[in-house]
Amino acid sequence: MEKETVKVSIKLEKFIRIVVVLLAGVLIILALNFILKSNRGDNSSFSELNDGENEEIILPLEEGVADSGFERNVKITSSNAKIIIDSANAISGNKSLGIYFFEKSNASATVEDYLNEMDENGFYRLSFWAVADTEKNKKVEVNLSDGKSVKRLSEIVLAGGKKIKYYDFDFQADKSYPDLVFSSEDEIEGQIWIDNVLLEKLNVNSMEELNGLQTTISGNTVVKNIGWAWENSDEDSGDFFSESGRAIGQVFKPANDFLSGVVFKIQNVGQGGEGHYKVELREYNETLGVVSSDVLAGYNITDKHSLLVEEEIAEKEKQMKDAFNQREKDIKAGLIENDPTVDQYPPDYTQEKIDAEKAKKRKQKLDIEIVEMKNEYNEIKEIEIPISAKLDPEKKYWIGIDNSKVKVDNKNYWKVFYDSQAGEEINFGFISEKPGEWKEFYTLWMKTFYPVHGYEGEAKILSGATISDLGEGKLLYRYQFGISGKNDSALGFFGKKIYDMLNGQFETIDFYGNYPLLKSDDYAIYRFDTLYPAKRIIIREGVYHKNLMLEFSSDGENWREVFSDSPMENGQKINSFSIIPDAEKNVFYLRARPESENSYFVGISLEAELLKN
Repeated sequence: MEKETVKVSIKLEKFIRIVVVLLAGVLIILALNFILKSNRGDNSSFSELNDGENEEIILPLEEGVADSGFERNVKITSSNAKIIIDSANAISGNKSLGIYFFEKSNASATVEDYLNEMDENGFYRLSFWAVADTEKNKKVEVNLSDGKSVKRLSEIVLAGGKKIKYYDFDFQADKSYPDLVFSSEDEIEGQIWIDNVLLEKLNVNSMEELNGLQTTISGNTVVKNIGWAWENSDEDSGDFFSESGRAIGQVFKPANDFLSGVVFKIQNVGQGGEGHYKVELREYNETLGVVSSDVLAGYNITDKHSLLVEEEIAEKEKQMKDAFNQREKDIKAGLIENDPTVDQYPPDYTQEKIDAEKAKKRKQKLDIEIVEMKNEYNEIKEIEIPISAKLDPEKKYWIGIDNSKVKVDNKNYWKVFYDSQAGEEINFGFISEKPGEWKEFYTLWMKTFYPVHGYEGEAKILSGATISDLGEGKLLYRYQFGISGKNDSALGFFGKKIYDMLNGQFETIDFYGNYPLLKSDDYAIYRFDTLYPAKRIIIREGVYHKNLMLEFSSDGENWREVFSDSPMENGQKINSFSIIPDAEKNVFYLRARPESENSYFVGISLEAELLKN
């Protein structure tokens, strides 16, 4: 193969660090090769990093500035917008760029010195994932800047509803632009998030070649309602959840083999309670009208305001208090007239005591205003839960919320909203006040997420994966989930997560939504459709706990071991290695299972070099 498939320029200050890391990586991998070789069986189609001239692995692509989106400290500036590196609402990884646009024109957010160096007249592709939480569609311009001039790439329109979408832009650089700028003129207020910014140099030499590149293909995950579709709910569960040990849910028939998440509408009363609410999926026997006691999948959640909202609340409270304190100082200094006397004070009150009483009332009024301001954030909201399972479309299931692990009272609990207009012929709700006892109740306001593949003709691509045409006939398939170290479910949720487990064998889901493989015969199988035959698959990185064996197959039936390790430790990583398929096929499979006792497979990043038909 050619030495260079993708050219990526690297800033000089990073070069020494990268060389040191690569040298260290070579030593580690040589040691791993010696340790693991006896466990691989037939490794004729397996190669490690730098394992041979013909099996060289491409230098890992930099994402923005060699991070995973916005994982490291970056310098950000804004005009008529609020920016944070948001860890509470990250698209993937631990952090995303959060931008809150106010109802003003000339709004912009700039990430300074973020992009790799660009060659003059070089051809590049800038890509990222984005999502918006706005009432109306939000128009955002994507620009590059060097601090003096701005290069406009395009305008994107982000739809509200938190639907994650992939964007990319091909362009010719007249010079290097280190700054990434998002600007808006539509005066629409709302929040957007940006993540996984990737700058690649393309293997093209003219605008004609640039225009001849195939559009990047990306998978996606869509939201589907359970049965009835509605916009507004005028009822809620009242104070049902003000007592612990209760559950509420509804029955649905799946519209897809795989469930990748659920959304329900809630409103906090007070702090919502202390502890973990649990979303559970159970099978429903339609003939007997019974909800099974067996939990097929579950996810523990603690509802908290996002860091962005918490910061905004704290900032507003500080501003209100600062303004109050300044006004009090101005009143004492005689710069502002004191409140006119309205109340009747006893004749023996001195002016000083009257002024103190007025100041006390103003302070009480401020406290009430602060409470009212905070209560505005207790608005009705949608909670998105990554609960995943393989379903039988011919069966019915119950999905609901359990508060048995939450400390609640009549001032701190959840209200769960439902659709009062939906008829019984659409869905049935079930309520439980005692474990194992259920009765019909009402239809909840609930939506399920079903993973929907992107399609190229009749072929499909995994949700969140991308296939990029980089020029000179080179196609690159990319996929990643869970590498951040967050407790992501191995089956996944929004965006770049694996959800397509094929006939996996495991017992249950753990506290964090991961699928532990507890016995040597437990396993999870993942299928990757690449549309074009894969010349080579590169496992960039993997994250696992305890012990792990990773096996590869071109047909889903015949397997060979490509990695195994038994460290009996958490947070282990798989270093880069490549797999050469035995035959040219546009699909491949990975099977994860315990190498000895147990394993938690929580993340993988891979690429595949594709053969263009």
